[in-house]
Amino acid sequence: MMTAQEFKNKAIATSLKGVDKEPKDWITFNDQMHTKLITDDNDFKSKVHLNSNESPILECDMSTSYLLVTTDRIISIINNFAYEGNIELIDDITDDYAVKNSTKGPDGRYPKISLFSLLKKNGDKILFAVDSYYPAGFTMILISNLISYKSTGEWFLNIQ
Repeated sequence: MMTAQEFKNKAIATSLKGVDKEPKDWITFNDQMHTKLITDDNDFKSKVHLNSNESPILECDMSTSYLLVTTDRIISIINNFAYEGNIELIDDITDDYAVKNSTKGPDGRYPKISLFSLLKKNGDKILFAVDSYYPAGFTMILISNLISYKSTGEWFLNIQ
């Protein structure tokens, strides 16, 4: 059984294989990058109480939304409304916002943020926002890997 830190390190390493740039080289259509990988738990100052066996993996702190992905949970706050779900209780990623995330607006620009929805096993949804383009793609790979590993013991992205 892996510790939370070992699981986090493996999830990050496995998920990074799904993008062609290192985080320092990621591109977003947002005005600035708000998404960051949390490689050192000691540098993390949370807005959210973490359980003793939980390790933060990714955070996106924007003016009207906040996202925290941990080894156990997805926590999102959008316009002061909180969503939370244990990864083991998440069933799937929905495509509710797929067109909105990938379609240029009337001004010919791509969206600055990407909006996603996760379906929990009880039918509830977790809505979250993240910087567009590379951060959004990586976040979806990471969450897919976490859901898959927690439910099957196998990574969604199984690139060696």
